[in-house]
Amino acid sequence: MATGRLKFQRRTSYDIKGKKTDRMETALREKEKGNEFFVKGNYAKAIEYYTRAMELDPKEHTFPINRAMAHLKLKKYAEVERDCTIGLKLHPDNAKAFWRRGVARREQGKLDEAKQDLQHALDLEPNENSVKQELAKVIDALKQIEQPSETLPVESDQKSKAAPVPPRRRLEIEEVETDDFGDETLADGKANGDTKGIVEALVEKKDDKVTESTNSKASNIKIQSDVADQTHKETLTETKVDVTKKPQQRNDFRIPKTILEFQHDWSQYSQSDDDLYKYIKAIPPQKLSKILGVFLETEYLASIARILRDKYDNAKDIYDVLYWLSKTDRLSIAASLLKQDDSKVLTDVFERLIPKANEVGLNRDDIMQLSKSFKISIG
Repeated sequence: MATGRLKFQRRTSYDIKGKKTDRMETALREKEKGNEFFVKGNYAKAIEYYTRAMELDPKEHTFPINRAMAHLKLKKYAEVERDCTIGLKLHPDNAKAFWRRGVARREQGKLDEAKQDLQHALDLEPNENSVKQELAKVIDALKQIEQPSETLPVESDQKSKAAPVPPRRRLEIEEVETDDFGDETLADGKANGDTKGIVEALVEKKDDKVTESTNSKASNIKIQSDVADQTHKETLTETKVDVTKKPQQRNDFRIPKTILEFQHDWSQYSQSDDDLYKYIKAIPPQKLSKILGVFLETEYLASIARILRDKYDNAKDIYDVLYWLSKTDRLSIAASLLKQDDSKVLTDVFERLIPKANEVGLNRDDIMQLSKSFKISIG
C-alpha cells in the first residue's frame, strides 16, 4: 500500500511539472508567432500573441518587453512604458527595457525620467550608439527648456495681476498620451506630479486666450498658437519665403519653437499630405533646420521629400528646404537609413530640380553637390 501511495505521489508531481512545462512551451510558441507578425509589420497581431504568451508564463521578462516594442511601433507610448516596467520588475538589468521606456517617456514629455532610463541603458550597454543618440536628444531637449525662450508679445489689454514671478522649477503639466533596442510610454494613471512636466506645453495650444495662468506658470517652451498674427509676422521676417501662391496658409499653421512642439504638430498633421505641406511651408527653412538639428529622423526626411515632390512647384522653395536640411547634424544618418522607395522619391526631387537650377541662381553642379549630402547619386 505504501509503495502504491509513493508511486501515486511521484506520478502527481511529474504531472504537475509536465503541465507547467507544457504551458511554458506553449508560451514560447505564442511568442514566436508574435515575432513572425512583428517582422511582417503586423504589430497589432504581434501584440495579441505576446499577450497570450504573458498569460501563459507571466514570469518570463522577454514577453512584455517584446510587446512593448510592438506598442512602440504603433506609437502607444503609455503601453510601452507599462510593459517595460513589467519587464524590469522581472529582469532589473534589461537594457532594452530601459531604452524603450526612455524613448516612451521622452515622447510623453517626461524628460527627466527618460534621461534616467536612457542613462541606465547606456550603463548596461556602453557601446550602443543608438542609446547614446537617444540620450543626446533628451539632454538637448532639457537644455531647450532651461534656456530663455524667444520673447513673445503679450496682449497689453489683458489685466495682469502682476503676480510675482515664481522661482524656476520644472513645468507642471497634464498627462498625455505614444523605437530596436527600443522605442516607447505608459501612464497607468499613477504618474506622479513631478513627471507631468512637458505635456501641457504640447497640448494646450488651441486655447484662444493667453490666460493669466499661462503668464504665472511662465513655461519657457509653452507657445500659445493664438499669441496671434503679431507673432507670426515677427517670425516671418527672419527668413524670406515665397508665399505668393497661397498667402493665407502661413496664418493657418503656427511656427514651432522647439522640437517638442514640432513633434506634437507633426503627429497631428502627418495624417494628411495637404496639411503636412501647409505646415512645412509655414516654417521658414532656416528655422526648420534649427529645430530639427540633432532630431532629424528618417521618417521626417522621407515625408518631407514626398511633400517636396508632390506638393511644391517653386524651384527656389524646394532648394531652400533641401539646402537647410543639409545643415542638420543628423542628415547623414537619416539619409543612410532611408528605404529604397524613399530614396527614389528624393532622387526624383533632385532630378526635377536640376533643369531649374538657373531659377535659384545655381548650376547643375551645385545641385548635384547638394544631392551628395543626401546620399543621392544622380547620373
